[in-house]
Amino acid sequence: MSEIRTRDKRDKLRLIFAKCTEANRLQPSLMALLQLCDDAIGGSGTPGTFLSSTSEAHNHVAFEALKGFTPIDAKRMAGELLDLFDSIVKGLGKDPNDPATYTDAQAYAGMMAALVAVRRFRLDHTGLRYGVGLNLG
Repeated sequence: MSEIRTRDKRDKLRLIFAKCTEANRLQPSLMALLQLCDDAIGGSGTPGTFLSSTSEAHNHVAFEALKGFTPIDAKRMAGELLDLFDSIVKGLGKDPNDPATYTDAQAYAGMMAALVAVRRFRLDHTGLRYGVGLNLG
C-alpha cells in the first residue's frame, strides 16, 4: 500500500474548498463535498476519481481523475480528509454535524494547518535510563 503524500492531500483539499466557495453560486458545505467524494469513490462506478465541479440547481456532479492514484488510495485519501475534518471541528469545540456552529473557512484553515509534511526526524535518547536504581526483587 502506498503512502499518500501530504502535498497531494493539500492539493485536493484546496480543490474541494475552492468548489465550496465559488462566487455567485450556492455551494454545498465543505463537509458535504468531502462526504460526496468519499461516497463517490467508494460506491459508484467512478473509482479513482475526485470531485471537480458541482451544480446544486441541476443536481450535476463532475469528477476529475486522480492521476497516479489507485482507487484504494483515492478512497483512503477521502476518508483521511473526512477524519481530519471531524477532528479539527471537534477541536474547535463544535459539532461536525451542525454546520451552523462553525464556518467552512475555520475548518479549512485548521485542516491546512494540520497537513504539514514531515521533512526529517531525529531519535533522541539522551534522557532515557533503563533499569538504573530499579529493584524488582
